[in-house]
Amino acid sequence: GLTSLFGYYSCTNALAKDAEWSFCLPVLPSSDGLIFSSIVSFLLGLFQSLTFSRWWAVREKIGATMTRSTDLAIQFCCYVKSCPETEHVRALFIRYLNLAHALIYKTAVNDSSLDDLQHRGLLTNEEAEVLRHSTNRGMLVYLWLSNILRECASSTPPRLAPAGLHSVLQNNVSQLVTSSNDVLMFLKCQIPYAYVHLLTLITKIHLIFIMFYAGGLLRTAIDTHSWAKILFAFAIVFTNQIIYEGLLQIHDTLVNPCGDDSQDFPKQIYQRDVERITNECL
Repeated sequence: GLTSLFGYYSCTNALAKDAEWSFCLPVLPSSDGLIFSSIVSFLLGLFQSLTFSRWWAVREKIGATMTRSTDLAIQFCCYVKSCPETEHVRALFIRYLNLAHALIYKTAVNDSSLDDLQHRGLLTNEEAEVLRHSTNRGMLVYLWLSNILRECASSTPPRLAPAGLHSVLQNNVSQLVTSSNDVLMFLKCQIPYAYVHLLTLITKIHLIFIMFYAGGLLRTAIDTHSWAKILFAFAIVFTNQIIYEGLLQIHDTLVNPCGDDSQDFPKQIYQRDVERITNECL
């Protein structure tokens, strides 16, 4: 809005014929403007590189949770053979895996509701009541997974064979905990606001200078009847607004890719794929 206001006054000055109320906008040296534009572009480039790096890191960590969830389901169902005594344990383990995966996305957007998880059959009423009083729901579900592994290893006869398999599966659970914590760490620990606000201010000042430059160029172009320069002045304003404002908007869009915007991760597809693969292990 502020840059548009300056653009309005710049164009008004360019079209003004009455010298008593018009003020002079000089045509700034293009070399000076190029230097300032280069500095702003360099700073925004570093900023966007940091934004994309964080976005991709979140994607990698989510991919790790998906991969380890399916691997853990395959290993558990492979070594805990299907029989009437283990059918309930196998189904419970798979359900907890899918529940923990779903809770990552809910925690990422501060969604405290559990009704949809109960509707999907991932959560019982008793478990939902326990989770409602928990400050770290995902970690609690991973604790339930670890308890199942411990009970299977300590049962008589042991349901987990060969010996040492419990440590392998527990290591996978620990890596799942690490990956899910990393996802939430990237999402909850934002880029310092002072840095973001400073870059935003620099960009807005740059766009104001662009408006002044375009206004002065437009005035000169009208005086000399140069239609090419007139079009060039408007093109400068239009392209700079799109590029620099667009770069700032990209950060706002990618800051939390686990939301519900069209540019965010397809978390429903991720959850459906993991549930499909893990349930097929049964």
